[in-house]
Amino acid sequence: MFRSVLLVAVCASVSVAVLAQDKAQYQPFMRAAQADLGALRMAVMAKNTKAAQEAGGKLAVTFNNVLAFWQQRNVADAIIFATTARDEARAIADTSDPDVQATDMMKLQEQCGNCHMAHRAGTPPNFEIK
Repeated sequence: MFRSVLLVAVCASVSVAVLAQDKAQYQPFMRAAQADLGALRMAVMAKNTKAAQEAGGKLAVTFNNVLAFWQQRNVADAIIFATTARDEARAIADTSDPDVQATDMMKLQEQCGNCHMAHRAGTPPNFEIK
């Protein structure tokens, strides 16, 4: 009986430690994505295609990290969200057409929203991965 209780306690502790590690690993990606998306949004609104290309390139790198995070955890829908967001960011970086950049940015933001709905819990600034 004692061993069973001890085993459950150890498993619970490991689970809490893994979740804390996930959050610490994931937060820098989300903070970078938020900053890069803000820069992208401003550039697209101003029709500054060069700045949008730069922000899109940075965002593609960030979403590559996000993709790797979810691939390690084998979370199918998050992998699709991150892949699509990365690809849209790359498309923005690869075009100088402001209308295409605006359309791709909306598609990218949709992926962010879908992933947040599925995998983010809590309230600002205390979001958690679910």
